[in-house]
Amino acid sequence: MGKGVTLSKKHGLNPSMAVCPIYGKAESVALLGHIKGDEEAPRYIQGDICDECKARVADNKCFVISVGEDQRLKRYTIVSKDIFTQKVEGCAVLMKEADFNAVFNKH
Repeated sequence: MGKGVTLSKKHGLNPSMAVCPIYGKAESVALLGHIKGDEEAPRYIQGDICDECKARVADNKCFVISVGEDQRLKRYTIVSKDIFTQKVEGCAVLMKEADFNAVFNKH
């Protein structure tokens, strides 16, 4: 059996809402418990891509997601997986924001 959740002395289970990084739709609750310094959990955290978004890229497509220095999603585009030279597993590829802008911004 797993280790479980260590409760926060101030905040108990200390929950956050896990949201889809594409739409921002709340998908589930994350029970964080004790966080270093017994901080209160953020109201929202980035979760997995939701089923609706996965359906948008079901036909051999994927999201290419621009990620900033702060590790947050900035923008995305949907492309065919056939454009990649290596096989893409899953429904998303992450790119540094500068690289994303160099590839996908129209000149």
